[in-house]
Amino acid sequence: MSGDLPVSFEKKILGAIRKLLVDDVNKLLEGLSFHVPTLEFGTYSGREVIVPHVSLTACERSEKERIVFVNAYAVEIGVPVDDLRDWDGELLTFAYGSAIDRAVRSNGSLGGIVDRVVVTKKEYVEPRRRYCGDCWILAVRLRVTVEGLANDG
Repeated sequence: MSGDLPVSFEKKILGAIRKLLVDDVNKLLEGLSFHVPTLEFGTYSGREVIVPHVSLTACERSEKERIVFVNAYAVEIGVPVDDLRDWDGELLTFAYGSAIDRAVRSNGSLGGIVDRVVVTKKEYVEPRRRYCGDCWILAVRLRVTVEGLANDG
């Protein structure tokens, strides 16, 4: 890992998170007794697919992490779920939150790309007005740590 440039490594982290959402989370959601739209990335629209937002920022590191060259990143995953009368947006956000949590726990190194990833926060944001075009938002925050990258960032 130490031979990678930080910029390309950050792209690898984002790619691994997207792969986790599309592969692992969707697989977990298939086994539910009710229909859950799949997570996909691209220019999709419609009711069968939800396009999450994934962003990455550098985290504050402790003095110990700086000394032993451990880089920490914060990854924010936003999942917007339409609030329609014929499905329960609240239930769907809970399903996505649970599936993301289970997928991260079962793949704590993102397939060997990072040293550790953990869910640090899950927030379920209710729409201001139910059934009026607003959506539920699931906001999941991850902490990703990578050892051995000598980056002062």
